[in-house]
Amino acid sequence: MRKILAVAFKELYVTFRDRNMILLMFATPLVLSTIIGMAFGGGGGDSGLPDFADITIAVVNLDEGVDLQETINLPDQFPNLGAGPTDPAALLPPL
Repeated sequence: MRKILAVAFKELYVTFRDRNMILLMFATPLVLSTIIGMAFGGGGGDSGLPDFADITIAVVNLDEGVDLQETINLPDQFPNLGAGPTDPAALLPPL
């Protein structure tokens, strides 16, 4: 038990002696929490960030599957769905 405590004390001593390690130990979780909070949160108020309902996506049904077409045709699932070009080449940006 004494050896385990000696190793633990030595590791803590080395870790807290290095200023860069202390900065990484405390700054990294704060930065990551801030980034994840800004990406997925909103705080329940008007954060000034765009709402996910306003993001435009393109759905292309190249295999002409029935399941995807039925899902797209449900108005309660996609209330803001607008018809666009039916040619997939028209959706791709020019290279």
